[in-house]
Amino acid sequence: NLSLANLITFLAVISITIMRLYAVFVSPLDLSVDEAQYWLWSLTPEAGYFTKPPMIAWVISIGTSLAGSGEAGIRLMAPVFHGITALILWKLADELYHPMAGRLAALGWVTLPAVGLASVVISTDTPLLLFTSAMMLALSPLAMGRSLSLTTYSLAGIMLGLGFLSKYAAIYSLISLGISIGIIWLMNRQFRQLMRLRDWGVFLLSALIVISPNLIWNWQNGFATISHLEHNANIRDASISIISGLHFLVSQAAVTGPVLLLAVVMAISTSVKHKAFLLAFMAPPLIVITIQAMISEANANWAILAWPPAIILVSGWLCDGASRLKRPWWLGFIGASNTGVIGLVWLMCITGSMGILTPSSDPLRHLRGWDIHHADVSEFISPHPGA
Repeated sequence: NLSLANLITFLAVISITIMRLYAVFVSPLDLSVDEAQYWLWSLTPEAGYFTKPPMIAWVISIGTSLAGSGEAGIRLMAPVFHGITALILWKLADELYHPMAGRLAALGWVTLPAVGLASVVISTDTPLLLFTSAMMLALSPLAMGRSLSLTTYSLAGIMLGLGFLSKYAAIYSLISLGISIGIIWLMNRQFRQLMRLRDWGVFLLSALIVISPNLIWNWQNGFATISHLEHNANIRDASISIISGLHFLVSQAAVTGPVLLLAVVMAISTSVKHKAFLLAFMAPPLIVITIQAMISEANANWAILAWPPAIILVSGWLCDGASRLKRPWWLGFIGASNTGVIGLVWLMCITGSMGILTPSSDPLRHLRGWDIHHADVSEFISPHPGA
């Protein structure tokens, strides 16, 4: 639909993506340790690696083949993938609600603070979010009582498999489907006719075929990646802390922006069409990682899979089931606060500094000085080649 509103939204998504690409190319910030490790993997593409599945290395290989092995080439695909994710969420919200909700979802995604940061670095979350969002889009007709073809079930399974190859957190999407659809399938006869076991067999088989190379790699390497995940969880020395769980939930304001987080709570507490379908994808990552935070520790981004469906839900809530905006004040506050945050992130990236906002413990210190360190180490190594 080439309406003026759609054209403006599309140009806004593309413009923000181009600005982030510019920031990637001019940023003075060095690679993080994780980014450097992923780049090293990309030099020898395999079906698996010690700490992560292989998609991140494959994505970096694409970027470096286009823009070279500098920081820009390594990070090149991050803003591109998030731009594509915004378009997928646009289509999903349009399908579940109406065109205005679709436009709000696309703009909501590209202005999410976590996306602003994730678009100027490369991480495993980036392809994970794209593929799991595509899976939700493929399965969305079920929320509206429409059947799917076996081809669509297979496509959804392929997207889930690619999500697994990006990050094992894709398991939350499978848990979401298993619990929510399992309950509905048992309680709703019409749904059993809509979605047969054969269909889900095709879905799961497609996902399994996609992830099978990584499963074989893990089997051949003593399940190294899975062992690493267990070490990261650190549940053996666990102690329950309700405060830690609450701290994790509050930290989600840094991921979504505080006003948007309040809007999510408001949308959940009211009657919004397709809320159950979207909550099925939101709840598992939030619940599991909150429990993880209570018994050990958890980073704010570990529940990132909850936020694509949350953006869709808020977009529908802002319009309240109609094709016109019902809550303009909420939209204004969300847009102003999150646009301000991503603007600051963009400036931070192109300047390499947080300026007057720099705290006493500068979080960017790990992204500076590696070139100097390299020069010092090289100078020391050169006269001692055998050491």
